Amino acid sequence: MARIPLNHEPSLFLRIMTGYSKRKYGKVLDPGLAMMHNRRVLFAWLRHETAVGKLHSVPPTLSALAVMGASAAVGCSWCMDFGYWEYHHQGVDPAKLRSVPEWRTATVYNQAERDVLEYAEAMTATPPSVTDELVVRLGQPGPGAAGRTDVPDWRGEPALQGECRHGPDEPGLQGDVQHWRLK
Repeated sequence: MARIPLNHEPSLFLRIMTGYSKRKYGKVLDPGLAMMHNRRVLFAWLRHETAVGKLHSVPPTLSALAVMGASAAVGCSWCMDFGYWEYHHQGVDPAKLRSVPEWRTATVYNQAERDVLEYAEAMTATPPSVTDELVVRLGQPGPGAAGRTDVPDWRGEPALQGECRHGPDEPGLQGDVQHWRLK
């Protein structure tokens, strides 16, 4: 049972917010009802959700597979169920979503999707087991790709459009975190 009461006095604001939740998620979510006690928190959360929803730097299928791969790795059945529902409604191929738990043997994935699933699984491990080779394959800056501009990213374009201000052996923020300056 929630420690914050989820019942509210009927109002136009309550009708608007419950209508939004039903359209977006199919039902009224308890966190939204709890946040309605503090409108500043609620609006900050809504602004954050809207901003995250507008980020399209990664194709929706790869984003969905990353989330679903991490969910499968930790064994969260609720996450898998909700992720399937959410990403299926966003147009991601249901066969790919269903095949996430056995992604290594499934034939529905291309190499980029397999790399994303491998990365999600490796990042979820304790301790994380991401290899430099995997980072380079994904086209992300990291210790194995430091200073390289010839490694293609998921779009087939050069991943690093600048030069590194810190070498792989020089201190950054947290060891292998790199700072990139665009030319």
